[in-house]
Order: sequence, then C-alpha cells, then structure tokens
Amino acid sequence: MDLLNSIKTVERCQRNFDLTQPVPENHIKFILDAATSMPTRQNRIHYNITVVNDAELTRDIYTNIAFDKDDRDHDLRNGQTYAPLLLIFGTDSEMLNNEKYSYRKYDVPMSVGLASGAAAIAASSLGYVTGFCKCFNEDLLEQWILKTYNKKSIEPRLMLGIGKPNTKFDRTECVIDDEVVYTAGSMGDKDIEIFRK
Repeated sequence: MDLLNSIKTVERCQRNFDLTQPVPENHIKFILDAATSMPTRQNRIHYNITVVNDAELTRDIYTNIAFDKDDRDHDLRNGQTYAPLLLIFGTDSEMLNNEKYSYRKYDVPMSVGLASGAAAIAASSLGYVTGFCKCFNEDLLEQWILKTYNKKSIEPRLMLGIGKPNTKFDRTECVIDDEVVYTAGSMGDKDIEIFRK
C-alpha cells in the first residue's frame, strides 16, 4: 500500500474491530517507533504513550470511560477504543501546568498530534484500520492508568484504536458482543482550504 493510500485509510474512523486478530508484538514495536520518532520542540519529552493490547482492558475503557461528556448513553459511544491495540497519549510534562512554561502550552498537544498521526499511518501501512477518540473522561482515564499500570499520565488527551476491521459491520457501527449498539454519523468529505501564491 503506498503512503497516500495509508493516509487516506487513516482519515476514516473505524468504530469496530475484529478482536480475534491481535496486533503482533513486532507490529506494535514498529507503530511505537514511528510515534516516538516524530519531532518535538527541542527534542523534549512532551508526552507518554500507554499501550493497551488486552481486549478485557479496552472493553473496560469503552464501557466506563470513552463517552461524550454530555451524553447519558455513554456505553453506546466511541467503539474505536474497543480495539486489539489501543494507544493512549498523555503527558507528565511539567510544562503542562507550570506558569513558567505558559508560553509553551501548545507543545504537548502539538507533539501528541504528530506522534499519534505517525502511529496511525504506520499502522495503516501494515494493513490495519484506526480510529481516533477524544471524547472520554480524562480524569477517569488518568485514574485508570494509575490503577492499572501504576504509571502517571496527566490529562490523557487522545486515544487511538488499531486493528483489523470487523467485516460483518460498517465502519461507523459501534459493536459489543456482536451487536450494533450505536451508529456514528458522518460529516462526509472535508474540503480543507489551501492558500498558495
């Protein structure tokens, strides 16, 4: 698959995965190498990545954490987190909340954006589909990471689900126990303005 096709695959959010097909360790390493090789300002460490490749754990996140903050049917949302491989991008950077570094407040989200994009493209180049998720309870996820991994990930900002698609369903359908519980709407194609002289 050429690079542009990999990128176009990443553009569409996958909301269900074939959980019987785990992502092998050599593929996880390749994806993580791509993510952690992206540039950061002055090559500082602005983010960390929590790797979740246990279906019971990703189901826990999907069921209890990955919901829109104003949604009451939270167990019906954001199936892109119920994946064979889930990467959680957070930080422990002192630059996040330290007034001394307020002029660098965009360094963390910029670094997370670059790293997660590279991870998604690397995954797509290996034949996987991906789904980004920003709609989740950050406080609950921070506590979950500390409890489950005994690691500190302040204000996790983004999750990326990776795996093979569940071909029995459309990519927009959130599935649990082989049943569609929510279908996400699509905004269609985007038309990004490009300015040139």
